Amino acid sequence: MAVRAEAEVLSGVVRRPGLGQSFRGWVERVWRYRSSYLMLTPFGLGFLFFTILPVVAAMALSLTSYDVLQAPKFIGLQNFKTLFLFDNVFIIAVRNTLVYGLVTGPIGLLLSFFFAWFINRVRVTWRVPLTLALYAPSLQSGITVGLIAGYFLSTDQYGLFNYVLMSLGIIHAPLTWLSNPKMIMGSLIGITLWMSMGTGFLIFLAGLQTVKQDLYEAARVDGIRNAWQELFYITIPQMKPFLLINGILAVVASFGGSGLLGSVGGGINSPDYAALAIVDYAGDYASTRFMMGYAAAISVIIFVWAYGLGRLLMNWLSEKN
Repeated sequence: MAVRAEAEVLSGVVRRPGLGQSFRGWVERVWRYRSSYLMLTPFGLGFLFFTILPVVAAMALSLTSYDVLQAPKFIGLQNFKTLFLFDNVFIIAVRNTLVYGLVTGPIGLLLSFFFAWFINRVRVTWRVPLTLALYAPSLQSGITVGLIAGYFLSTDQYGLFNYVLMSLGIIHAPLTWLSNPKMIMGSLIGITLWMSMGTGFLIFLAGLQTVKQDLYEAARVDGIRNAWQELFYITIPQMKPFLLINGILAVVASFGGSGLLGSVGGGINSPDYAALAIVDYAGDYASTRFMMGYAAAISVIIFVWAYGLGRLLMNWLSEKN
């Protein structure tokens, strides 16, 4: 057997294994690592039933007209045609989600990294209270955030922001922060950035602890003289894996902003749909109008959008680059 394989290699002819042989090799590998596969089984089943199958079902339903009460009726790409050519509210929801995501995602990521880097450089005794002070806002629920936002952004003269601005003579009438279509998105972006020191902030803080001090000492020998040079030439390259995972979390959060946009901004009931996110729009069609096929088409667009952005981030921040 070995002589035959050697003769095939020398002659330039490599015979591919047959289907039966490949299957046997796969079974042997699975049996060899059976303990690992056994421990992965609970996660694999959960991923199959709660991620893979729902995505496949949504893709199938997106090609149908389905109102829950009657059997789905195949209509092809009609739902997608209606979304992009005739549904003006959907376009508004996409624009709002883009604006919200492109502002809160990158800026929130940069703020999380900067504050984590700053805290990592202060004295150890100050790290815990500073970390708690920055992380605490992200622990608040949507109802609590709504109450706090209502105090700061109240539309009468007793709201904190209006009171301060009127006392300083900057404005002469209260501003309608959460009911003016031109101001509501900016107000919600500000609230989101205030709450952005969440899981990503802790991941960055933990990642900074893994950067070896030997690298900084070697860099000082090579000519690096200040903290900013250390940040750009040593810290950021070493933090690529953490930037990747936080970037993906930021992409997901940009679509998950419907919780804040809906609870504080009003979502589908906001003036001129100024705080309507694409996730809220899909939820409205699914749970209120029971147009499941149309809602599934919106969810497929969200999936493709999030997956594409995630792949771009993985290619950009991959260790191979």
